Amino acid sequence: MLKMALLTNLIIIICEVYTLGHIRKKTDIPKYYTYLHNLIALLVSVVFTIGLIVHMLSGREIPEFLRGLRYIATCGLVATMLIFLTILGGGKKISLTEDDFISGFSPKIANAVLHYICPVLSLISFVVFEREL
Repeated sequence: MLKMALLTNLIIIICEVYTLGHIRKKTDIPKYYTYLHNLIALLVSVVFTIGLIVHMLSGREIPEFLRGLRYIATCGLVATMLIFLTILGGGKKISLTEDDFISGFSPKIANAVLHYICPVLSLISFVVFEREL
């Protein structure tokens, strides 16, 4: 299960870097809930992945505060997904547009990654794979 937690967090990191890296104005990241919580999830996943690797190699316990950070990041991403699904109607209202991203990057991909893929991966990893920590 720990290997799956590691793999899931690595996928989250790749998805977040890929999507957030294509934002046109990086100064917009702290302004919007979706961007901000996905950035938090990215940073927490990086730190957690390092802690998980150390735990797997040396047997050291993962600090409690790190598990707390994973919980906060997961809750933020799930809240983002639920808001997107309910209030924004799953993208029927304008959420992310082509103006938000570097030319050629699809806002549909960004919506899928930021609102569905990363929240679901984070929730599955936290609830299923990281349970034994």
